[in-house]
Amino acid sequence: MQQARVLGRRVELGDAPRLERLQADAALAQAAAQLSQAEGRSRVAAERLRRHHPLIALPVAVPEMPPDAVEGRADEWIETIVQHNHELGVARAESARARIIASRSDAERLPDPSFGIRLSRERSGEERLLGISLSVPLPGEGRRADSDAALADARASTHREAGVQRRVEAEAAALFRHAVAARSAWLGQRIAVEALARSADLTERAWQLGEGRLAETLAARRLAHEAQLAAQSARLDAREAYWRLMLDAHRLWALDEDAHPGHHPP
Repeated sequence: MQQARVLGRRVELGDAPRLERLQADAALAQAAAQLSQAEGRSRVAAERLRRHHPLIALPVAVPEMPPDAVEGRADEWIETIVQHNHELGVARAESARARIIASRSDAERLPDPSFGIRLSRERSGEERLLGISLSVPLPGEGRRADSDAALADARASTHREAGVQRRVEAEAAALFRHAVAARSAWLGQRIAVEALARSADLTERAWQLGEGRLAETLAARRLAHEAQLAAQSARLDAREAYWRLMLDAHRLWALDEDAHPGHHPP
């Protein structure tokens, strides 16, 4: 820590009180403890990732790449996510199947004669049999009950499909808004980092010239470091939100593009 080195030299020269040396040592010890905790959490996260995904090679250092901007309108992203949502696809298939069954059950309530002919051979082909069948389903309470039950199930499936679609659309809209807002938050944090870093540099320079106190210098530097940490967290949050949006829109793998050759997401 630069302040500790400068202060140590000033104490040796008798130009600074020992109280400031204690303050600098305390700040240095606190920073070292926070660094040790961060490194411990990093090792735990890396080990968990290696255990769960052994084929993924972890990089030596994580590049500080800025989050990508989300291109396109909200309605385009929502439509793309809805089209590729598997849960909604299952709900639509179940609803269509229920409607077909209901239509068939309703048709069976009316007399629908069917005529059939069956031809077979017996005794190694020595005998030929010809059969004629006539089926005339008769309406009744049983068929009416089956039709009403099938119709109720079709209505319930339609309501479930509509509910799933509303939820998927709401989640897609929230995901889009979060991705856009997260990047805006990161941009704001970058501005704060630059301003607080300049303020800390000026405060430290004033203290070195004897025009300020060490406590003010340490406080300004701590605010600058906290702002930098917040900016890093905002950057990671923005990148996670962006790639989650890409994942739900099926824009990450060629397999998804092959499955929908005529569709180009925004």
